[in-house]
Amino acid sequence: MVRVLVVDDDANVRFTVRVALEGSPPSGQPMAVIEAANGVEALQATQHDTFDLVLLDIMMPGLDGFAVLHALRQHGDDPPVVMLTARGREVDIVNAFRAGADGYVTKPFDVDELANLVADLTGLEVSERRALRVKELERAELLLQLEHGFGAGPPETSNPA
Repeated sequence: MVRVLVVDDDANVRFTVRVALEGSPPSGQPMAVIEAANGVEALQATQHDTFDLVLLDIMMPGLDGFAVLHALRQHGDDPPVVMLTARGREVDIVNAFRAGADGYVTKPFDVDELANLVADLTGLEVSERRALRVKELERAELLLQLEHGFGAGPPETSNPA
């Protein structure tokens, strides 16, 4: 069984993801969705349990998604992490991949696309995910340059990690 931790302060988002993943998983492999309403709950859950994938909102009260992602990676936990957020600017996507995210989905999202991404990422080896992360970061950085023009230089990005 694939275990997915969904971290979002919006109960409706958590419910939608639960129904989408537990209802008819695209991989055919049963999925169990565990919910956390904030970053503190997420870190507590990861201390007591192991997850095959984490869906992580960025904008949450208290610990935001970047802080949770940083804590997971610092602790040595390397499950695939997909940022699930309303922030869709290229600079946000670049920052997420630099911080160690494996995927980035903007809200509102298509539940079938999200379910397929979850299935794809949970089927990859760690080395494959890391290679994919590098490719996604390169793609996002190129889009950021295109968005702001090659001569103007990219806007300030941060490395949240």
